[in-house]
Amino acid sequence: MELKIAANLPVFGQDGQRYFLGELFDKQATCVVFIRHFLCPFCADYMRSIVREVPPEVLRKANVKLIVISHGSPYMIKSWKSIFNLPYEVYTDPSRKIHRALNMMIRTLSGGPRSERGDYLEHNLTLGLARVAKNAVTARMPLYRYPGDFFQVGGEFVFGPGLRCSYASRMHNTASHAPIREVVRAAGVD
Repeated sequence: MELKIAANLPVFGQDGQRYFLGELFDKQATCVVFIRHFLCPFCADYMRSIVREVPPEVLRKANVKLIVISHGSPYMIKSWKSIFNLPYEVYTDPSRKIHRALNMMIRTLSGGPRSERGDYLEHNLTLGLARVAKNAVTARMPLYRYPGDFFQVGGEFVFGPGLRCSYASRMHNTASHAPIREVVRAAGVD
């Protein structure tokens, strides 16, 4: 993993402002969740599990931050966050250069065998897609913007402070996010 390279690559906030990835974890341990794309039903279930299982005050007490990174248009962030009442920062890596630097290069639409799917899943693909479509319309997501590459998978990392990686999990199918409690425990949250 080339954390030094990834830390010097840009991400974009919901206002389109550019940041370097390393700025986001330079001062404290940070759980970094890379989702697949803004319309992924499995990542939507994962976000619901994060909101349910990881209260922001617990992270604050431990001096840990959690951020989410997609690779779609930054102009989809605001409405996407509103769907989940997500209290964490969200950024995008539209070039997917960070994904390459961190070796998240699997491209698939496969959900993998049931034994490899995350416990966070609430829906099957059909019901999940219907829920995503309904939420996207309700939240007025700018669907004419790029939601991200549907084949790209993500992963979870704990970076910082500085150029330190204490946890890495890369998805190997569309439904294999690491358990969020495992991720935050690796950052020092009980």
